[in-house]
Amino acid sequence: MEGAARDSSEKVQAALQSFPTGLADLVAVAMRLVDCMIGEDAWALQRLLYAEAGHFPGLYESVLATGANRTADALAGRLARPANAGHLRIADPVRAAAHFQALIGSELPALTALGSRPIGGSELEQAVAAGVDTFLRAFAPSR
Repeated sequence: MEGAARDSSEKVQAALQSFPTGLADLVAVAMRLVDCMIGEDAWALQRLLYAEAGHFPGLYESVLATGANRTADALAGRLARPANAGHLRIADPVRAAAHFQALIGSELPALTALGSRPIGGSELEQAVAAGVDTFLRAFAPSR
């Protein structure tokens, strides 16, 4: 499971390479991140982790350290760029990264039935764009 989490994290790291300093392409970057989240392997890892975390007490933390925490740190660093340029108001980049991931992925479990059915491109893009829009409104710089 740690290996699968590491592989997933590496895919996300590659998707984050194109993170903009400004915010013009944020939906495109979010779509690349979501593509990493809705792959068969990602869903299988998530389902297995939730099913086995109670049986193996250290498993959840270990998988988080190997995958999700690395992803959150990388995303936090990328979000700090537009924040430093004055495009976002972010006090805690790690928390902002968690919020970004939650908002762009919030509709995925229902739209894909936990990864058991495919999702249409336009439906996916609308869900992700709505998450990005909400994030931008929440973290807009003060006027």
